[in-house]
Amino acid sequence: MPVRCYYAVVERGADGFGVVFPDLPGCTSAGDTVEEALRNAAEALAAHLELLWESGDPLPAPSAPGSPLPDWLDDGLEIVACRTVCVPVAKSRGPRKRDRGRGDGQREDGPARGPLRDRS
Repeated sequence: MPVRCYYAVVERGADGFGVVFPDLPGCTSAGDTVEEALRNAAEALAAHLELLWESGDPLPAPSAPGSPLPDWLDDGLEIVACRTVCVPVAKSRGPRKRDRGRGDGQREDGPARGPLRDRS
């Protein structure tokens, strides 16, 4: 199974350690130790990528380690480690069609599937 790797930044917080992924705003993790935070980061990364894929959004291209940090990251971070975190991804990660605004899980471009109802 193919893997996807992203650069993770580990920061010291008031109650432990946090992890952020510069390429994936909103994908974060935490732990009491650096090792625990990184283990949790792998789970967070896998879940984040799955949600992106399920919503039809493209998976961002990973930046190279050592790339400049994005502006949205706080300059006051106390960075204690930087690691590459890799997770397996499903083989076929092509674009998925989204539901188009009906809000009921049914697609607008075709009939709803399910049991036929008597319309008499």
